[in-house]
Amino acid sequence: MNHSDRSFSFKEIGREDDLVKAMTEHKWPLCYSFLFGKLLYINDGNSEDEPEYVAVAIENTGGHHVVYGREVGRIKPRELSAGKVRSFVRQMNSGKYTCDNQIQIIVQPTWHHSCKLCRLEEEQSNINKKDEANCMCMTEKKGPLSGLGHDHMHHGEHHMERHMECCGQNSFPLIGDKLPSIQVKTTQGMINLPGDYRGKWLVLFSHPADFTPVCTTEFVAFEKRREEFEELNCDLIGLSIDQVFSHMKWTEWIRENLKVEIKFPIIADDQGKVAERMGMIHPGKGANTVRAVFLVDPEAAIRLILFYPQEVGRNMDEILRALKALQMVDKNKVAAPANWPNNELIGDQVIIPPPADEKTAATRKSSGDMVCEDWWFCHRKL
Repeated sequence: MNHSDRSFSFKEIGREDDLVKAMTEHKWPLCYSFLFGKLLYINDGNSEDEPEYVAVAIENTGGHHVVYGREVGRIKPRELSAGKVRSFVRQMNSGKYTCDNQIQIIVQPTWHHSCKLCRLEEEQSNINKKDEANCMCMTEKKGPLSGLGHDHMHHGEHHMERHMECCGQNSFPLIGDKLPSIQVKTTQGMINLPGDYRGKWLVLFSHPADFTPVCTTEFVAFEKRREEFEELNCDLIGLSIDQVFSHMKWTEWIRENLKVEIKFPIIADDQGKVAERMGMIHPGKGANTVRAVFLVDPEAAIRLILFYPQEVGRNMDEILRALKALQMVDKNKVAAPANWPNNELIGDQVIIPPPADEKTAATRKSSGDMVCEDWWFCHRKL
């Protein structure tokens, strides 16, 4: 690396054509880079007019912004045709590397808005409209991320504190509320919540961080029960305040070392926006999330919320049991007793709702398959 002391900013690109165009045509500030597939293309040049990109194969992450990897290729796209740049990208993505140097860098999951290298904000310089249109630093400042500066991107807890000050401690959804409409970046591409799950049940769960032992056991446990959830018309989706390539490297490690392939998507909530909105931030734990579970029905209503501390892993069988109970309750208009279907008093029977008036209460008694311990406590087999 020519500039290992830089703090790089990256944006994920989904198409090869867009990556080639970005590397060959646009004039980017020196800190900009791109994530395409499993490789980072980092601008390691000496000036904006002479970009030089390093292809980095990501091996691991440390914290939310440190990346450990290998420099596997290098290109100066302005000196080459678009076709040759495309050939380089394809060569890198196929694993035909031209070098292999261990590196450690700092990257962030969105463009800088206050950058010492760009100096666009600090100098308050006059930028003409043509340059502004070609500079992502300026166009992004007009978007929904406006005002979230360089320092706040490094320390998501500051943004969280501002949110709590203005919105209060209980700003997150409660049971019965609709799941907020949010577009999220995941290991399986962009997903619209809850729209892409319309007509299905959904388990949305957060974990504190990738590459941690308790979270690893939880993901393996969820995956081993994934087909059971799917048989109940329910999908799983995870979340943490990590970058998407951290999720990908972690699930790759799980697959290679534990022989379990995680087949459900994981949200890369790298700026903590979803976690804040859903009340998932762990008090006193910086930008880490608690072990939250939101069970959402096919109408996008939140039906169950569970919060576990970081130190205690979840019981996936209980989440599966709760899903079955909610579906049974909805279908039969009854209630589920404790530990259903293995209740200590009535076994797999269900609770019949108590009467709503005195006349009905006075006449309620055991009959047919209904057994009444008293007028307010009746149960039956399904």
